[in-house]
Amino acid sequence: MPISLQRDIRAFFEKPSIAHDLAKQALFSIADTELVGLACENARGKLFCGRLLGNSYFTFYAPLLRDLPPILRIYIGCAAQLYGDLANTHLIKVHVDSSKVTFLHYDRFDGYLPTLKERVKVNLRNQTVNFFTYTNPNRRQPLLYKGDYLPPDSASVPLQSRFDDVIRSMGIEKPEYEITIADLRDAAIARGLADTTLLAILEEAETDRTIRSPRQDN
Repeated sequence: MPISLQRDIRAFFEKPSIAHDLAKQALFSIADTELVGLACENARGKLFCGRLLGNSYFTFYAPLLRDLPPILRIYIGCAAQLYGDLANTHLIKVHVDSSKVTFLHYDRFDGYLPTLKERVKVNLRNQTVNFFTYTNPNRRQPLLYKGDYLPPDSASVPLQSRFDDVIRSMGIEKPEYEITIADLRDAAIARGLADTTLLAILEEAETDRTIRSPRQDN
């Protein structure tokens, strides 16, 4: 053990056995779904962004991982040990009841309407990892209401929120995960919202071009 680490342990825990016991207790705490659920609620309140669905799911912007409560950082850290590098991850979804974590990678996340490129679901209970890759740009699921996931002080939030409000005003009667770019285009035309900018954004979601929203801060 490095001398610097030994000094830290003595300073904070007096001796290694105490640090070991506390670390073990923290690790085992992620099996308590009630504690994980409460941590998700606290995280949503602290970050002022992300999506919390009841007490079952919490989805947030990956760069904010370091700001989460310790139990969630451990929970997601265990999943990351099975998955690997999180560098390409844009959103992270915590499944409270089923002890799973999903890492979401989007194409052109810096645009107004990113599309899902890869989804990786890690099951902590049986330690399995499932990869789902979406190779056809025309069939990728768009990320609706991206502004909900961005920190409030991000430079991109004002314009992104305005775009999100336009999408909400379309009133598409489908679950979000079933809505396609074609659905958005048809709804925009039907409601007279198909201005040049909106159609261009919908088109870029299916091509290699990117209409960027302002710079996103972590």
